[in-house]
This record gives sequence, structure tokens and C-alpha cells, in this order.
Amino acid sequence: MFNEAPKISTELKLVALLSLPRLEKEQLNQVVALIQRVDVEKIKQLIDHHRTWPCVFKNCQRFNIPLFDIDYAKELAERFERHKQTCLKQFKALGEIKKLFREHGIPVKEFKGIPLARELYGDITLRQSRDLDVLISEDKRDIAHELLQDNGYKCPHYDYLSNKKQKDLLDFHKDRTYIAPNGITIEVHTRVCGYKTDFSNCASQRFLASFSDEEKIIIQLFYYCWHGSHTLFHRLKWVCDIALFITKHKTFIEGNIDSILAKSHRLDVSRDFINGYYLAAIIYRLEVPTRLKQQYQSSWLSKINSKLCLYYMENPAKQNTILFKLILFYFEVLTPRKSSNIFKVLTQRLKPTHIDLTTLPNCPSALYVFIRPFTLLYYYKLGKGR
Repeated sequence: MFNEAPKISTELKLVALLSLPRLEKEQLNQVVALIQRVDVEKIKQLIDHHRTWPCVFKNCQRFNIPLFDIDYAKELAERFERHKQTCLKQFKALGEIKKLFREHGIPVKEFKGIPLARELYGDITLRQSRDLDVLISEDKRDIAHELLQDNGYKCPHYDYLSNKKQKDLLDFHKDRTYIAPNGITIEVHTRVCGYKTDFSNCASQRFLASFSDEEKIIIQLFYYCWHGSHTLFHRLKWVCDIALFITKHKTFIEGNIDSILAKSHRLDVSRDFINGYYLAAIIYRLEVPTRLKQQYQSSWLSKINSKLCLYYMENPAKQNTILFKLILFYFEVLTPRKSSNIFKVLTQRLKPTHIDLTTLPNCPSALYVFIRPFTLLYYYKLGKGR
């Protein structure tokens, strides 16, 4: 077990436990002990921010845990009923877009969201996702766009841009966001990661192709760790996903840790993998393979990353500050080990967003590299994200 863990607040410990889809007897005993000394208002803030409230609500209901007052428990019950309806609409929308693409010869793969909830939580209503994610190959992007528009899908972030600005945005970013006819948001990706790094290229190809169960486990584990790591794990649900995945495939992962670590180095995703695995181990008290522990202990960057992730996880309001955005930028750029991947992340990080393209005049795309640092600070100050 990880015995040198940074301190975690009672509130985050409790939320982490209640965010699991299933509670063992020992975990339930821990919950009973923790609820005697928590700040309930902070608990409410954390479960909303980390979007783990569905599991928290169902666990409190299933085990009759007296955490919330009657009014708030009723509010959660009503919210959960609305959430169930949204999940059903998402499930229907996912089936429709997959059917549409396959009928027109466009290979498609769903990831995150519903398939993740189904695999790790056993129930799609136990994990909140605001949108759906599907992956297609880049050469099918324009055909897919025309097909979706012909079938009633709206693309609000692109439809009002000029052709030139649409091309600029698609050259830099990984997905297009559509609104399905039933109102569900769907992101159609041409790669699974935001940057065209070695791992992004490999994972995107593997997700769309048939490959062995063993390699599927490895690539999925790397992806879940990367997905959380590149935003400093500012949502607990991503750590919970990793912990559940590690637990499910514990025998395979521990038995093949040397080859998994070697592959993470070849794909230049080793820091993301180590950071994600260790954070899950810290919060969920998982066993850590010796080789992985050694690499973590020798990396000052990983140690700092863990402390920062836990700090911002416990203090969601701090995530809206310019300091957090600058730290995030720093770690996002420095997490790759290869200089070629650092350069790719840095240059793509300075590319324009759809907000830039709607407010700035047409100009050669290269000029956005010089404009982007100033717009980054401006939008962060306004709280408009990345």
C-alpha cells in the first residue's frame, strides 16, 4: 500500500468512498466513521464540482447513510430522476449516430462516457457525463460533417465561422461539437487527445482498429491517466475511473508492469501513467507495483503533481484563478519527456480557440501563435476557461 501519502481532508476521503459504485464492508465502516466529523456543506460543494453525486446519492440511499438533511436528499432524488432521463437520451443518441455512420461506411468508436460507465460502474446512471464522445478517422471528417448536417445535427461552434476559420480550427483541434436532434451534445473526434503526440496518434489508431484484449487494457489505462493528468485531475471522477480500472485488471497489470512501463516510455506517456496510477493509489489506498513506485520516487515532477492535484481537488474555487491556469499550462507542456512532443503540445496550446476565431479578424493562422498568450490571460481572467 502507498504509505507516504500526502494528507487528505476528511471530506475528500468521504466523497471518494461514496463515489464508488459498490461499497465493501470495510469501506462502509470507514464511511460510518467519517460522517461523524465532516463539513456537510463542503461535501455538497465537492460532489457537485467533481460530478460524482449520482454514486454518492445512490450509496446514501442504498445503505441509509444519514449524511444529508431531508430537503437536500429530496433535491438529489429529483435530480437523479432527471439524470436518468438524460442518460436514456444519451444512450439513444449514441446508437443513432453509430448507426448513421456505419450505414455510410464511416468506422466509428465510442469512448469515455457511456461505455466507460457500463464497464466500470455497471450502470450508466451512476456516472455523470455532459456529452458523448465518438471517434472517426480524420479522412472521414468532412463527409461525416455533411452527413450529420443533412440529418438534423447542429454544429453551433462552426456553423457561423467562415470557411477559412473553420479550416483553421479543425487543423488545430481534436473534435467538432454537435447537438443531436434530441438535444444531446456529441463530440465527434478525429483523435482522442488534444495534441498530435506519439501517444495520441497511437491511441487514436488503436481505438478504431481491432487489437488484442491485453493491448486494449494497456491503451485504455494510459488514456484514462492522460485524460486526468493533462488537466491536473481537477475532477475526482477521473481518479475513481482509474482506481476501478486498476482494480478490475489488477492481476494483468501487476503481472505485466515491466512491459507496461516500457510501453509508456515508448509512447511518451509515462509521466501521465505514473501520476494517474499514484493519485488513485493515494486516494483509494491501492497497492503500487515496486517498479512504478521507484519511478515515482525518483521524479520530483510527479511528487509535485500529486500534491497540486490533491490541493486543487479539495479547493475547487481555486481552479478559477489565473495561477491554476498557469500551473496547468506548465505541467501540460512539461509532462512529455521527448522534446518533439513538448514542442507539439506547446505550439498547439497556443493555437486559437473557437472564441478567438469568432472575435478576431481573418489572418494567417501562424499569427495566432503570437496572439494566443494574450487571449489566454484575457479569457482566464473572465473565467472562460481554456
